[in-house]
Formats: sequence, structure tokens, C-alpha cells
Amino acid sequence: MNIIKKRVIICTIAAALLASLLAPAAYAHRMIIRFEEPGLLRVIYDDNSIARRAEIVLLDGDNKELAKGPVNQDGYFSYNKSLKPKLAVADDGLGHRTQLDLTVSQREEIPVAAKALLGVAILVFAAAFFHYRNNKQSLPKYKPR
Repeated sequence: MNIIKKRVIICTIAAALLASLLAPAAYAHRMIIRFEEPGLLRVIYDDNSIARRAEIVLLDGDNKELAKGPVNQDGYFSYNKSLKPKLAVADDGLGHRTQLDLTVSQREEIPVAAKALLGVAILVFAAAFFHYRNNKQSLPKYKPR
């Protein structure tokens, strides 16, 4: 029985490590809109390549179109600073579509590799905890003479 538990733990850890190695490949082509400064947005994929085919639509609070157009060769889309868009929607025509709420403050996103590493760490901690707990229960209790 003890050998089976060890194999289950080893298989779980191996699966978690394999999943963490494959996770960045699974998200290699997610499209992101970045707010650079008022009047300037940039559309890229999460591997930092430029989304040259993307087109951006700026919408107000009533979903009325304020501006629309393609990004330039560097992935930038500029618009009149006097516009107060609430939402930016980008579509590259290849199945990637994303949106950015311009009313909330922008923050840096946690990299996918860091998220995967955190997930693996949680799984390893849980496996170690349950392994320790199971071994603690199977040990004979010490009785002083």
C-alpha cells in the first residue's frame, strides 16, 4: 500500500510539472490591448509580438462608436485625446478578440509562467501535507517506559 501512495504522489508531481511546462504554449497567442497614454493604445499578443491586423473600436458608456480604425505597423492606435471612451475592443480577424475597460486603472498583468509556478507550488505543498499526515498516522506511537 505504501508503494502505491508513493507512486500516486510521484505521478501527481510529474503531471503538475508537465502541465506547468505546457501552460505557456497554451496561451501563446492571446491578444492584449495596452493603454500607453491618453490618446494611444497598443495591441499585441502575449508573447509581445505585434497584432498588425488588429482593428480597434472605441465605445462610450452607451456602446456608441466613438472611433474605429486599424493599428499601425507597430501595433499602435491613436485617437483624439478629447474623446472619453469607456471601452476599447480589438479584433484581428483571425479569431482573436479582446476588450479593455478604460474607466478602471490599468495594472501590470502577472506573467503566465509565474501563475503556473504558483499553481505547481500549491499542488506540491498539498501533496507534501497529505503525505506527511498519512505517514504520521501510520507510525507507532511512542510510549515511555
